[in-house]
Amino acid sequence: MIHFCHLLTHNGGVGRTIQVDVVREALTRLGHATNHQLHQEAVRSLPRLSIASVPRITARLVDDGQARYAPSDGRTVVLDANPDPHDHFRCTSCGGMFDIALGPAVVDQIQTQLGRNIVRDGITVHGCCEVCAEASHPNNLRNDK
Repeated sequence: MIHFCHLLTHNGGVGRTIQVDVVREALTRLGHATNHQLHQEAVRSLPRLSIASVPRITARLVDDGQARYAPSDGRTVVLDANPDPHDHFRCTSCGGMFDIALGPAVVDQIQTQLGRNIVRDGITVHGCCEVCAEASHPNNLRNDK
């Protein structure tokens, strides 16, 4: 049985289905997400979206250059809405991931310390995010802004 939503496309685009658009929009809202998180977000707009469809859709988004795989623990696939090479901060407490911009000087320092060139496809810095740090030690953080 073919569901109507599998046949419907937006803007006459070849292969652009409502499911692809909804998953892409969910990834854009979340920034970084697992397929499971994307499904949870996407079913708000498209309740009949199958969990099995999401990995196929995200693989297609990556193949088409509309998303990329983000650094992860190797056990979970994390998608990144920004397909361009960039740096990340990953919270070791909550697992949250945030885009950051490390300047060329930082990359040069790392390359110098390693004694060889590294591929510049983004560097991931690990630590405790502000929200988790505040939750663990509310009196140790100051707001100097």
